Amino acid sequence: MLHASPRTMLVRSGDGSAKAIYLEAAPIGQHECGIEPMMQALGVGDESIDGIERFTVKRQTGTVFGEPLFKTFETKVRSWANGRRKTVKVLSLAVLVPDWRADHRPELYSDTHELCGEFSRENAVVFARTPEAKAMLLRIEAHAAKGDVAVYWHNGSGNPFHRGGLMISIPSLIEQEFLDDIRAVHIDEKRLAAAAEATGIAARIRASKERQSGRGPLSLTPAWKYQVKGRHGLKDIDPRSTRYDILFYLDPLERNRFNQGWFTVEELDAWLNGSGPVIKTIAA
Repeated sequence: MLHASPRTMLVRSGDGSAKAIYLEAAPIGQHECGIEPMMQALGVGDESIDGIERFTVKRQTGTVFGEPLFKTFETKVRSWANGRRKTVKVLSLAVLVPDWRADHRPELYSDTHELCGEFSRENAVVFARTPEAKAMLLRIEAHAAKGDVAVYWHNGSGNPFHRGGLMISIPSLIEQEFLDDIRAVHIDEKRLAAAAEATGIAARIRASKERQSGRGPLSLTPAWKYQVKGRHGLKDIDPRSTRYDILFYLDPLERNRFNQGWFTVEELDAWLNGSGPVIKTIAA
């Protein structure tokens, strides 16, 4: 089911021209689960590829019904304010399900909202009101026909737990420095994943989970230790206290017994042995 984005906007280059459309995610499960089915339908997301090419859509039609993956059309919508009908441009992405309701989007009639959108894990739809926004939808459709549109989940801040949102961009319009940054991020992600695996801590936790309930994490997320500024509710980590270059964010199954947050590999090993800061202290 499509759900409304709280903020849909044009992303501009340094010269002010539009190069992408960003649909911010809402705090709901449909958005927080990501867009993996959509990326599969578009044929993107191969992690062996670095850079914007990982997300560039080369398919022209869907694999099930043969419909265009990017399609624009116009529809009449009625203003809640005065009941008048007006025309908006619509861009559908992937296989559009008959669930969008333009009449329910009052942002379309506000001078401060040129775009609004909705998306799910499988589909997306963007409504454009202003001439510039309508032109951007047509530009995306035209560039998609040339294999020059990228679709991916964009983390809007440096925080790995930021909600983020859906980005629809035209790679040929993106400045080279940003393309280089995307490639560098992908290379760094691979380095981080290799460093995390080399610690062996995830395997040790999985083994412990099989022997003793409550040890398994709901999630275990690595980060370079220089990126972690502190940890809430616990003493800050001394970088010298670990021989590894990475930390792990632990989200345990039993939060009534174990702390949630950033920990060193040594602290996680101590947890598996029944000690350390992961275990919550019971007040006397």
